[in-house]
Amino acid sequence: MICVVFLSCNTSLKDKHSVPFVELFSNDVKLNEDSVLLKYPYRIVKEDSLLLIWDLHGNEHFFHAFNLIKSKTEYLFSFGTIGQGPEELIACGGMDIQDGLLSVVETNKSILYTYPIENLKRKITKPNRILELPKELIPIVKFTDRGKDGEIVLDSKGEYRFILLNDKGEIESKLYNIPNEENKDLANPILQQLWISCLDFNPKNNVLVIATVMGDVIEIYNLKNNKKNIVIGEQGEPNIKRDGRNLIIRAAYGYQDVIVGDTEIYALYSKITHEEIDEATKNGLSTPSGGNLINVLDFNGNIKKVFVLDRFINGFDIDFNENTIYGVTSNSNTQLCVFKM
Repeated sequence: MICVVFLSCNTSLKDKHSVPFVELFSNDVKLNEDSVLLKYPYRIVKEDSLLLIWDLHGNEHFFHAFNLIKSKTEYLFSFGTIGQGPEELIACGGMDIQDGLLSVVETNKSILYTYPIENLKRKITKPNRILELPKELIPIVKFTDRGKDGEIVLDSKGEYRFILLNDKGEIESKLYNIPNEENKDLANPILQQLWISCLDFNPKNNVLVIATVMGDVIEIYNLKNNKKNIVIGEQGEPNIKRDGRNLIIRAAYGYQDVIVGDTEIYALYSKITHEEIDEATKNGLSTPSGGNLINVLDFNGNIKKVFVLDRFINGFDIDFNENTIYGVTSNSNTQLCVFKM
């Protein structure tokens, strides 16, 4: 069932227009009884019938593979062993699929692991490529894949906005600055924490999108023609509270995940305010993880419509052939759900 409501919504500080809000209602997908227990399902990618879920707080493995069969799943295997040994990960800076390859970055070791999807479908979990990245990038907290051209990582030092790596893992260029206007006096490392973001890149159109986790800012970069659009929404930039000499990052929920499609951007948004978080904390309550709004934008940053989900999800993937959103959530025992667009 889909319900469409037309409301007024800010697409930037300067541009207001009527945007359709489309309500989407979820269907649960059961994880079979022999499945692993997911502590905090954080991201999901879908390739044909293969579902790969990243468990942010996994006990033994970060990644779990499932075969999707209608409204149920078949657990296949887990990989990405948590540990400090060879081919093990202490922390993960993301997962991404391009050109039939799953790429995973180890945050604290600065290592890129690559797994062919066809190998994973045959339950072969050994990476076919292990690439050491420059140690100056540590920690790699967020990355996205450029396909055959290399990788893009957020600059963890805050001096630049992002760094391009070539296919050999070497630094190709360091680009732009954090588009901060409200807190110009902050040191770069603090600014980087404040502006921690999710990101995605589409090699078909050369568009990179960076979306703030603790604010209402979408950055759109075309890496082919160097065009950029910075869109600041009604909740503004990530901000900070000053308490005497102390600086407190206000952990409001902004964008939680983002996908760059061939013609549009899909950005998962929460919109839970600082005040709502403070009120819930005072009452011994918690606010839901993830977001329940998917803003659909064009490449100029204009919001074309908003999908309103009936539950909060942490991450999502879109099967455009099926016109279906696949979401994972840590807010309920039913951790995998689908929405028909």
